[in-house]
Amino acid sequence: MPTVSADVHCFLPSETTSHPTAFNKCNIALNRMVPNMRTGRKPIAFSRSDTQGLKVPMRWPSGNCVIQIDVLEDGDTDVSTLYHLAVQASYLNTRCVMGPPHLGGEIVLGMERKLNLTVFGTSPRMGRGSERGWDYGVSVS
Repeated sequence: MPTVSADVHCFLPSETTSHPTAFNKCNIALNRMVPNMRTGRKPIAFSRSDTQGLKVPMRWPSGNCVIQIDVLEDGDTDVSTLYHLAVQASYLNTRCVMGPPHLGGEIVLGMERKLNLTVFGTSPRMGRGSERGWDYGVSVS
């Protein structure tokens, strides 16, 4: 069972362009991350390269809430499981979206601490989901 990271950073209005979002919308995005928990428990490499594991950034939107996985630098590769990332995203949602100012937050994860998991709100005027070019769990360039 994965443990929850202590290195959570919740966004403050003065330091982010994130918009307030809703706990329930982020929960919907969270449920899209790991539709099959059996395959979600297999270690996966994450990289911005087309040749190594899953290409990031990957985003799961719901309403104006977005959960995003990315690496810290262009050449980075790190390993985790989608299940572990979902547990961390759930914790971010509870800690940084449920209570004011509802802006989300981020955690650095992975075996080498090169994965960045972010939960944030977008402007409601930007459209929703695939209207923005953000499909569920799809890499974006």
